[in-house]
Amino acid sequence: MKRKVKISIKIISFVLVFALLLGCINSLFKPKWIEDRWQSSKTDVSFYELEKNSTDVLFYGSSVMAAAIDPFQLYNEHGISSYNLGVISQTMSGTFFWVKESLKTQKPKVIVVEVKTLGRKSDKLETKARKSYDYMHLGLNKLQYAVETVNSSKYSEDVEETDLWEYLFPLSLYHTRWSELDYDDYNFVLGKNKSETKGYAALADIFRYGSTYDQAADAAGDYDGFDKEVVETSDYNATNKSYVKRIAEFAKENNIELVLLRTPDTTWSVKKYNYVNNIAKEAGVKYLDMNLKSVRDKMGLDFSEDGADSIHMNIIGAKKVTSYLGDYLDKNYELTNYKKGESAVKAHFESEMDKYHLEIKSSELSMNRNLDNYLEAINDKDYSVILTAGSECGKMNFSENQIKLLKKLNVNTDMFFHESEYGNNITFVSDNLDGDKIINTLVEQDRYTTKTIHEGGRFSDGTSYAVDVAGGVCSVRINNNNCGDVYEDLMNIVVYNKKSKKVVDTVCLKNNSYGSVSIGRKGKG
Repeated sequence: MKRKVKISIKIISFVLVFALLLGCINSLFKPKWIEDRWQSSKTDVSFYELEKNSTDVLFYGSSVMAAAIDPFQLYNEHGISSYNLGVISQTMSGTFFWVKESLKTQKPKVIVVEVKTLGRKSDKLETKARKSYDYMHLGLNKLQYAVETVNSSKYSEDVEETDLWEYLFPLSLYHTRWSELDYDDYNFVLGKNKSETKGYAALADIFRYGSTYDQAADAAGDYDGFDKEVVETSDYNATNKSYVKRIAEFAKENNIELVLLRTPDTTWSVKKYNYVNNIAKEAGVKYLDMNLKSVRDKMGLDFSEDGADSIHMNIIGAKKVTSYLGDYLDKNYELTNYKKGESAVKAHFESEMDKYHLEIKSSELSMNRNLDNYLEAINDKDYSVILTAGSECGKMNFSENQIKLLKKLNVNTDMFFHESEYGNNITFVSDNLDGDKIINTLVEQDRYTTKTIHEGGRFSDGTSYAVDVAGGVCSVRINNNNCGDVYEDLMNIVVYNKKSKKVVDTVCLKNNSYGSVSIGRKGKG
């Protein structure tokens, strides 16, 4: 008998260990969907850590929702407890199942669903839709989500056909990622998988500097919104419409108010407005469209400055959208103001506020395109700063004020004016482990021999760094990870935040045609 018990214990232990290992491997190999400030997996993981029944308003939708609504701002301005479950490329089916999933742990008074997907002729590809599926907890909702996705792909010509096995056992799909695993994958599994903004994606791009910005169209008023007109509606994806109706029915069954929201979008139209408005009337729910001219005017929205691109808000636009929506929610619903009095919700928001401000601070720095303002901003005790350039960078046309600001950073500006026939390799590092020592290194390039600089060490928070410059080419590594945004043949500034323990911005400096120095960022001008 004892022998059978021992064997049973060994079998159970083996199964548990195997399941644990399999779970860890699954977590490691699944894509993390972390792209700059899009952090979809962190959004989902952090939602499950919310205290039960602590959230009065929940937001759902794709990336346009993630970039538009800031829960911390709603709390600061109205005391509203909310969470943004917007995830890149989320389909309306994904929204429906996340609504069901979120109600397992929360009892919101209001749910707000972004409806951009209703204006699509077809749904998103399956590979994109997985971003809202992979990090949902295993359970009936996830199983039903998988089955319905697979079934819908079999009968739709414009949706990639999917395999249920790959949904139920993601390792069968992602096992080939072993060669792609990077710092984010390991960090995520080791616990660095939290959203510090409650799902909000604080975007730093500015539309008018982007490659798709059309100044003539902007000047003509195409981005100013539209007045409501009675025009014929168009036919859009029927599947998405059916899921909205299911969301409306589910909300009604659970005594939850539903708001359909359309965030600012230069591609939206009056036909799409009328289509969604008709659906809202049929379902008996409210529809708030921020593309109406009256709403845009009230928000003071300027898409050229407030948009990150043609469909997403940047951090400035999100503040306007969140402020308007906060007033709307306050006026139309009886929501608790948790800033008044003492509660567990208030304690939670207040305890997380510093981390939130660090994220916003990083986004605001990344929006800065004026070199004088930028140099003032990075002169901050929270930052460690690296400035480096190879010999091909040329002399920089810094203004007198910029030279003063560089000196305040303890940069030896004489390096920029050192006479050299073949150019100079330079490196500046602030705040390394050796007390307040500042590194200012210059190596004059030789005609026949490649001169190099290698500076390495640790910042005061213990994070390692390495800077290499050789023959006009420079590179920077932080915590043994290559800073891919560094331009090898230009002068670069890398800014590391010691509190958040990550690189928060990388810019290149270059002389422009106006005789001054411009800030540039990879993919952003």
